[in-house]
Amino acid sequence: MKKENSIVIWRIVFTYMIVAFHFDTTFPWMNDAGFVSGWYLAVEFFFLVSGYLIFAKFEESRERYGYTLRFMLHRYAQIWPKYILSFILTFCAIMLLGKNKLPAIPLLWDSKFEIALLQGIGLDRGWDYINPTLWYLSVMMIASFLIFFMLKYMRRFFVGYLAPAMIILFLFVIYVKRGALDVAVMDPGEVVNFPLFRGIAEMCLGMYACMLTDWFINHGSELLWKCIGSACMLVAILLATYLGHSGFDYLILILLFVGVSAGFLPSDEMDPVIARWSDMTLDIYLLHELFRMHIFPHFFSRDVGLGRKLLYMLLYMIAVSMAAMLMNLIFSKVGQLWKKDER
Repeated sequence: MKKENSIVIWRIVFTYMIVAFHFDTTFPWMNDAGFVSGWYLAVEFFFLVSGYLIFAKFEESRERYGYTLRFMLHRYAQIWPKYILSFILTFCAIMLLGKNKLPAIPLLWDSKFEIALLQGIGLDRGWDYINPTLWYLSVMMIASFLIFFMLKYMRRFFVGYLAPAMIILFLFVIYVKRGALDVAVMDPGEVVNFPLFRGIAEMCLGMYACMLTDWFINHGSELLWKCIGSACMLVAILLATYLGHSGFDYLILILLFVGVSAGFLPSDEMDPVIARWSDMTLDIYLLHELFRMHIFPHFFSRDVGLGRKLLYMLLYMIAVSMAAMLMNLIFSKVGQLWKKDER
């Protein structure tokens, strides 16, 4: 879809929220600042957007790729090269810093599902992954396959009955068993894959966010809906900052649902710098674990005051952004050369 809507800006905002949230798990700063570490709820935004785009682009994708398998291979081709590069870089850091529990070859074999971007099938290893924060991408890929398949072969039943049932059931189960949406891996002995439930339910909810955008366009002032959507996003961020890890997570999800719907309303042409920055959000997400878990703890002490931690976080965000810019540039050049060779 054209980058002429505010969702481009929100993608940047929520990416850095995740980056800051994960930094807090290594250099705890949110509690020191009087906040609750609830910015994991930025993941809800990305699940909603993913489901929204699959639904919005479904007819185009079906005409272009036909089979569900071809659609998924295209999705993998978009993500996996950068994903595997981030895996290699993080793996090398683990080996060089002596953090590996196994020799290189056994460790790679032990990570086979992670290498294939299929860790979401099980997610039963706790946080024992090379790059554990990338569980989201795996769950997103699995849920994408399911949603595309259902839309292709049983669209009316899926949209009218099955998807709403899954949203209600999966979110209800998470609420009863966990109480909040902070489910990213399965604890040992668990049978229910809560992270996959979370991803499927919220991506299905993203489909209805797409329908709500159409309703906004046809009813009332688009400017009013944009203002309401932005307000919902800001309130969601504030609630996550102070009331995360609670039943308020589900209220935040509703606010994000409205915000994402309004975020896709047409706007003036997006500033090219903002648009390019938004293009780098995947690169930022892929690379931040390398800096957060390995590079910065190696060079900076964790036992410091809040001011020093915030300084480290600023440096960390700059470093991650520059690395993402380099990755984005490299892959852009490779893509251009590839297209040139095809001609």
